[in-house]
Amino acid sequence: MFYFFSKALSIFLNPLGWVFLIWFSLLFIRSKTTKKIVISIQIFILWIFSSGAFTEWASRAYEVHPVNLEKIPKSDIGIILSGGLANDPESARNGSYIGNEADRMWQAVRLYKAGKIQKILISGGDNSINKIKIENSVAKSFLLQCGVPDSSIVQEIKSINTYENAFFTAKIINKKFKNQKVILITSAYHMPRALACFKKQGIIAVPFSAAPICTFWKINFKDFLPDPEELFKSKLFIKEWIGMGVYRVMGYV
Repeated sequence: MFYFFSKALSIFLNPLGWVFLIWFSLLFIRSKTTKKIVISIQIFILWIFSSGAFTEWASRAYEVHPVNLEKIPKSDIGIILSGGLANDPESARNGSYIGNEADRMWQAVRLYKAGKIQKILISGGDNSINKIKIENSVAKSFLLQCGVPDSSIVQEIKSINTYENAFFTAKIINKKFKNQKVILITSAYHMPRALACFKKQGIIAVPFSAAPICTFWKINFKDFLPDPEELFKSKLFIKEWIGMGVYRVMGYV
């Protein structure tokens, strides 16, 4: 219930959702002065959250930034969080499509090929009605095609959010890989919440971030101009900040 409630509510917890609510409120506002104020707020929201200056600031401040592969200590197991790995329903039929978070899998392959990890644990099920574990299966298929042997792949297929990723993965680790070193692989913007969830379950993992948003480029004039791509990045950060707050209230971190 918490999962479905949080996903439904999240529609209104991003900049476009706020703008939609503002548009809707204009239907009930009669005062021209108030309407102008509300429209100004709408423009301000769209401008701030669609600017590269904001997303660069947010990513520098919040992301767990990637480190060189050489600096990562050798560990026994690498954990990939599967959210966003395979968003296309076609993946259920032929397993060849991967999603916008697929850099996580590539980073896991890099770690494995470099001898930094001995096994890869894919954590995440699917929230669809038919309960087909699409993302997990596609992730495993990708790893196999990259040369990772089946004997080195472990699947956790029960979880449907970050808290459950940590909860169910901890059960597997404590049962089969107790006291072994762990590397956690997820997107850089998602890493703070993921690390906190795993720490709550007693798993102290070394972070290895994928798909960083932060560029560390010098901010210039064009970064203050509206860009729809930056609006999407802003949504990711707002979702994470709200998610971290909710997880603290729920006692998940």
